[in-house]
Amino acid sequence: MPRKGALLMVAGREVALETFWLGNRLVKIEMSLADGGVPRVDQKLCDMFQAVVDGREDALEGLEYMARGTAFQQKVWDAASRIPYGATASYMEIAVAAGCRSPRAAGQALGANPLPLVIPCHRVIGSDGRLAGFSAGIELKELLLRHEDENCSGK
Repeated sequence: MPRKGALLMVAGREVALETFWLGNRLVKIEMSLADGGVPRVDQKLCDMFQAVVDGREDALEGLEYMARGTAFQQKVWDAASRIPYGATASYMEIAVAAGCRSPRAAGQALGANPLPLVIPCHRVIGSDGRLAGFSAGIELKELLLRHEDENCSGK
């Protein structure tokens, strides 16, 4: 079943990521330009996203990217980027790591994340352990976390 929602920027153009699931297993990620065209991306990037599908923890290691945002958003995104594969952190933990005491402000910054699979905001959860907020929807957040949990070697 395809799920849309995740977006990233490639060569200054908005690229939509469409994920395909077989039950609860992520089986494919396709990229298309938001305007309907096909993005020209190199094979390395395609291989990285295939590695995400295959459940490789190091899938996006070495990926160079630039996400534009405020200084606070950058701090929040940096904190989220340090959450290990297969792990989670609370909005409060991310807020504190970004130099703030407001989980709501951290959540708003994560909601502006332009690279939701690259900057793993799906790994940020409520302090009570419940799933909250995700630009591509809670259902996809739950599936991504389950996918990582099933493929995490650190268990």
